[in-house]
Parts: sequence; structure tokens; C-alpha cells
Amino acid sequence: MAILLMFMFLFALATCFLASRRGRHGGLWFGIGLLLGPFALLAVAALPPVPPAG
Repeated sequence: MAILLMFMFLFALATCFLASRRGRHGGLWFGIGLLLGPFALLAVAALPPVPPAG
């Protein structure tokens, strides 16, 4: 059980990091990553980066 929780947390962190690097809301994607795990990571990787405002 502890290993499963550790992997869920690691996928959430990776999703948060990737989302932040692509200009998306990292906190929101952290929560999505906790719920969906590797599927959230694939989803944020497939989304195009958000262009900078300005």
C-alpha cells in the first residue's frame, strides 16, 4: 500500500512539474495527477504549451 501511495505522489509531482514548465496551473495538475496517475502525465504531455501573455 505504501508503494502505491509513493507512486501516486511521484506521478502527481511529475505532472505538476511538467504542467508548470508548459505554462499550465501546476497545483491543479498536481491534484489531477493524484487522481489519474500516469494518465494525467500523458494528458499534460500531449497538451500544447500555453503561449506567454503579452
